[in-house]
Amino acid sequence: MRSSPSIGCWPTASASTHSPRRPPSGPALRGASGAWQIRPVASLDWSRVTFTEHMTEAAAVVGECDVVLDFGSERATYVVKVYRSLKGAGEGFFAVGTSREDPEGFRPVGDAGTPEEALQACLNAAGVYLRRRVKQAGG
Repeated sequence: MRSSPSIGCWPTASASTHSPRRPPSGPALRGASGAWQIRPVASLDWSRVTFTEHMTEAAAVVGECDVVLDFGSERATYVVKVYRSLKGAGEGFFAVGTSREDPEGFRPVGDAGTPEEALQACLNAAGVYLRRRVKQAGG
């Protein structure tokens, strides 16, 4: 049996004894209000997982988005993942951005008490970094 599929993946007929689910028609992640909706792919009871003393930190992904920042002369696309801390230090939630153009480059991070605040802090850090690059380039 496979582990939970990624967002947007649908099981094949061979992966299930039931008929395969069909992707929804229309925009896959937009609700009726136009707000982004993320469908949960699996529900885990994290209280049933034991993290030993050798597992110093653990986190679960609670959301993910792609963000394009465009300052005219500079443009960057970040894949941002928001995590809930399961073990270790932190405020409860943190977000990490990875540049599609330069995955080994600057990675903005934000942490906060809610997933939305962590995402906002990460986006703010990405924006500040990109604005600095624009100013240093004379833009």
